[in-house]
Amino acid sequence: MEKATDKHLKTLIGKRLTQLKKESGKTIEQTAEDLDLDYSQYFNLLHGKRLAKLTTIVNIANAYGLELDWFVREKSGLKSKDNVDALRLLSGFRRLSAEVRDFVLRALDAAAKKKSR
Repeated sequence: MEKATDKHLKTLIGKRLTQLKKESGKTIEQTAEDLDLDYSQYFNLLHGKRLAKLTTIVNIANAYGLELDWFVREKSGLKSKDNVDALRLLSGFRRLSAEVRDFVLRALDAAAKKKSR
């Protein structure tokens, strides 16, 4: 890895955030909301205009189930699609009514039982 500078880290983190957003298929607004970030804050991080606070990176990593160093590795071998799908499911699930959530959970349980047979 080349020497860590603010500019270099902004670029790397922006690339990783772009990758996550692209894999999710969501808009900037939707992704910022899912990550509980202000739109302008997320936009600036995404485009490498601002260096993320460590707490922001930790929260994003936790949301996607990623290791912290994934954001600053020169080459990423991690396939994050499953993590992005999980975040999308969780985000959508939170917006459902209690009745619909219960239905979805029962359907998932039934599908898991069917698959394990």
